[in-house]
Amino acid sequence: MNLSFLILIPLLTLIGIMLVNGKTARVVAFVGSLLQLGLAIFLLFAYMHERGAGNVSSVLFEETHPWFSQWNINYHIGVDGISIAMIGIPASINLEATVAALSSSVWNSITKSTPSRTNISALRIATVEL
Repeated sequence: MNLSFLILIPLLTLIGIMLVNGKTARVVAFVGSLLQLGLAIFLLFAYMHERGAGNVSSVLFEETHPWFSQWNINYHIGVDGISIAMIGIPASINLEATVAALSSSVWNSITKSTPSRTNISALRIATVEL
């Protein structure tokens, strides 16, 4: 399992939302949230399968890539038991919040207004309502 997808999907969803507007942004947000939850569930089952197969490594699905080798800075990602919950819980809450925002009038105020100050105020209201 490539864990970098769990980082890339929210970033790509954010870029997609910023590039489109109106109802298309709602669809992009929903699809991105659904993909994130789907990957989290797949990761949970893959983790349980690896543990059931007898893999006793403390960290599974590890990836390591050098970033700045002259300074010994590396990109290193992996999951252990507690991080599975820390990935799955926010993914499920994100989908729930997206579905709630789809029917909310707050979403309309975020996507319709053009001044950035209004967008920030509407976003604050959205987070308080959810």
